[in-house]
Amino acid sequence: MRILSIFTDRLVEIAAVCGLLSLGALFSKHHMVFDLMSHFRVQYIVLLLPCFVFGMFYRKSKSVLIISLVLAIHGYVVTMGMLPVLAKPTPDYAELRVLNANLLLSNKKHQEQINQIIDVDPDVIVFLEYTTEWHEVLQTSLTLHPYRVTRPINGVFGIALYSKFPITSGGIIDPAPQLQNVADVIITFDKTATGMRDAGTQKLRVIGVHPPPPITSHMYNNRNLLMQYVSTTAIATDQPLVVMGDFNATPWTAHFTDMLSNGGLRNARAGQGMHPTWPANYAPLWIPIDHVLVNDHIGVAGFSSARVVGSDHRNIWADIRIYQR
Repeated sequence: MRILSIFTDRLVEIAAVCGLLSLGALFSKHHMVFDLMSHFRVQYIVLLLPCFVFGMFYRKSKSVLIISLVLAIHGYVVTMGMLPVLAKPTPDYAELRVLNANLLLSNKKHQEQINQIIDVDPDVIVFLEYTTEWHEVLQTSLTLHPYRVTRPINGVFGIALYSKFPITSGGIIDPAPQLQNVADVIITFDKTATGMRDAGTQKLRVIGVHPPPPITSHMYNNRNLLMQYVSTTAIATDQPLVVMGDFNATPWTAHFTDMLSNGGLRNARAGQGMHPTWPANYAPLWIPIDHVLVNDHIGVAGFSSARVVGSDHRNIWADIRIYQR
């Protein structure tokens, strides 16, 4: 028993120290290392909870106090990132389903992805890691989505946007030398075809993005610049807007929360569950880095995700309501 007690003492003390170190995530706005730490808050909570219980049982008051503080901070940040912020509904609205799929450039299991897309039946799709091989497969398979803008690249930053409804303007753009391969289009559809009682047409702006992962200072800065571009573009948009993509950021980093608040955007998964998306094949490290964002012209009726065999990301999709203003 004495050996067990000593082992537990050390475990709880180490957990308290590691918990304090994990609070570096609070400074995610200031350095790449702290930003990387901010994405694994759920894992910190899961690992610290049993240490908290052991500490309470063995009456390690100082360590328990520290662990309690760390749990409260990470728990608060995670909870606030998941709370819904509702748009003001109107009686008349259009219903659409939008889907984001990171294909994985090395993925050869094309049919699995195609089958899931057919089952989900989205109206608008953003594809990431869109290679020439994927382009050849998808352009002949997804016949219900004849309206497309594509930029296949044999690398991780190829992108495409497919739609059931006409794309009346826009395309794949490079907003700046360090901000490339952004899908930015206006989709126009008949209101009555999507559930609206009012006649006429409705426009929806859709932006698809795939910033680089923050694993070097250069890539970290470029990811943050692209999120700043999204917020600047969103706040200047006075029509319904959806932004989709693999942001390589969770809702718990300051750069992501700044993008939402500065751009007047909401996370479609908020209030709908965690829905971690990467790495799809290794649950202990699951984090939500793929997102669907909407502005105040749009409500969210549902949010879902699913594993696709062959990809390291889960597909995500949202059922959105475009309100008549």
